[in-house]
Amino acid sequence: MLDSYRKKVKIADVVIGESPVILTTYGLGSCVAVMVYDPVAKVGGMNHFLLPHASPAKKNDNQAKFSDTGISMLIEKVEELGARKERLVAKIAGGANMFPSLTKNAIGQKNIDAALKVLKEQGIRVLSSDIGGNWGRSVDFDLSNGMVTVRSYRAGVKEI
Repeated sequence: MLDSYRKKVKIADVVIGESPVILTTYGLGSCVAVMVYDPVAKVGGMNHFLLPHASPAKKNDNQAKFSDTGISMLIEKVEELGARKERLVAKIAGGANMFPSLTKNAIGQKNIDAALKVLKEQGIRVLSSDIGGNWGRSVDFDLSNGMVTVRSYRAGVKEI
């Protein structure tokens, strides 16, 4: 695939596209990437968020950095591009506990829980995931077929 079809999703970002675009994010640690996809319209998007909820943050001008506001923004944007909410499916990756000795308040697990809660509230089914553990990941999301490829030094390459 040509690089012109690849769009980078940065930390605290929401990026959408349609086939044949591939959305790519690097360095998911405790962050979570939520990908939604409409298999009929071949439209989708990714939210790479940092924190589970917008409300406790003092500075929350970038809504994409939180699961609750970022996922809602993601859904809204893919609908504007032609997706239908009732056809959307999701995949998630990330949410690692990068510091296993600090398990009491593991932000990775909080991010995973928050993402799953928001998706459930929105009525979007999670098809698959690669979450948890204590290693980082990078993700490619192919909008031509909805396939997500997760790469990590620790677990190798996996399709979800």
